[in-house]
Amino acid sequence: MKCLKNELKRQSRLSLRAQAFRHAWQVKQFLYCVRAALEEERILVKQRGNIAAIYCRLSRDDGGDAESNSISSQRMMLSRFAKEQGFQVYSEYIDDWRS
Repeated sequence: MKCLKNELKRQSRLSLRAQAFRHAWQVKQFLYCVRAALEEERILVKQRGNIAAIYCRLSRDDGGDAESNSISSQRMMLSRFAKEQGFQVYSEYIDDWRS
């Protein structure tokens, strides 16, 4: 019986060790993917120069400002601003819900 308990403990330790190795491998793979994504982003920024994303959202807290009371006017204003500042717009995010 004592041998059986020792064998079960040994298998349990091996199982935990195998799980730890598996987890370490998954973390390593994840870090590899993150590193690759960051490198791709760095290359993209270097190729395109200054890039930006536009986020348009309607808000009642805006005080009724006529310039930004529609998504289309916000998009136009932000695109113009980005161009004036030397940014290339690579993506637009639209939030149609009102706060």
